[in-house]
Amino acid sequence: MRFARIAAALILLGAVLTPAKYTLRYLWGVSGREGIFESLLAGLTYLFILMSSYAVLAAVLWLARRLLVFADAWVGLGFADMDVGVHGRWPYRWFLLLGIMLVVGAALGSHGEWLNGLVEALAASTAVLLALVGQPPLPNPIDEYDPLPFPSPVPIPEPTPMPQPPSPLDLIPLTMSWFFRKEPGVLGSPATGYEIRVQASKSRYEMLLSRDHSVRAVGDYGRFVRDGLTPEIDETAHQLRQITERDGLHTISEINNVLALAQRFRYALDHEDKGVPEYPKYPLETMVEDRGDCEDHAIVAAACLVRLGYEVRLVSLEYGSGPGHMALAVAGADDLPDAFALRDPLSGQKFYYCEATTDAGSRDPHAVAFRMGEVPERDRRAKMELILLS
Repeated sequence: MRFARIAAALILLGAVLTPAKYTLRYLWGVSGREGIFESLLAGLTYLFILMSSYAVLAAVLWLARRLLVFADAWVGLGFADMDVGVHGRWPYRWFLLLGIMLVVGAALGSHGEWLNGLVEALAASTAVLLALVGQPPLPNPIDEYDPLPFPSPVPIPEPTPMPQPPSPLDLIPLTMSWFFRKEPGVLGSPATGYEIRVQASKSRYEMLLSRDHSVRAVGDYGRFVRDGLTPEIDETAHQLRQITERDGLHTISEINNVLALAQRFRYALDHEDKGVPEYPKYPLETMVEDRGDCEDHAIVAAACLVRLGYEVRLVSLEYGSGPGHMALAVAGADDLPDAFALRDPLSGQKFYYCEATTDAGSRDPHAVAFRMGEVPERDRRAKMELILLS
């Protein structure tokens, strides 16, 4: 419905600023009125016409969307992203300026019918503003649920000491910065910027590059987390826990902050990045190269969460045709509300879905990041499988 509101609002705005406006006004006898009362009445009449047209357009576009969804063409045609609402502060600023311009234009260009133009301009700008911004998203209920069924507090992991201090020639300085919004459901809520600095080992990175990266079964992806728990991941987890303690994050927020960290890496397909169809990376490789595809984002997040003391699984998604996808899942209580979970067939425990893949999305303070328990629309009908890390 958000798409219908956006499209209908833009069409409405176009109608106000085009000759269609004058056609409607002529047909309804609006032009030629004299006097404040008559002009105001004409403006209100025209406002009713605009809102009625708006309702009809919204209904037509909603019906068109439902037909495309029914025909399984909505996602296939790339329209799924249009269901995401436009939120944040910029629409207010942009449409405040637009509203002022419309009012001034109507007052100067209405040939004496300034009150009519004023009513129309305010109605149009307000309708478009409300349509684009819409209702702010409700907070994810699990954001308020704390703690997860783990000891409280989860012990702070100590970085694994390196065998010997690396030489300056062996160092790769890494700086990973991202934004995290503690209150995603609050319109215009501020995003906090975080930064982690890690001194990575060049020799360790090259050693990981030289390893076999092939996978023969879906379960093979788990080894890239298990064997990728390097001192760099330990240090990253340690600094993440320091952020948690300093900013008073609870366990759910800490998990979401780790997802935001993973979502800061740029997206790159394996055949473009490595020249092969499939190339899972160890976490250090993704951190050094600052890019990776879906399994690389998920592996980084999973490794950090394991070091932070959480029980984690990778999640393989198959769509029936085309390439698959990979995410992760974190164990949690059975009663986390309104959150998507998979039940482990071996232990019976619930693991809550976590999407870690964007194209450096969390580098933008205005972007909406995926959070624990949220599943992108395109993935809801996929076949999912939990992957053990050990």
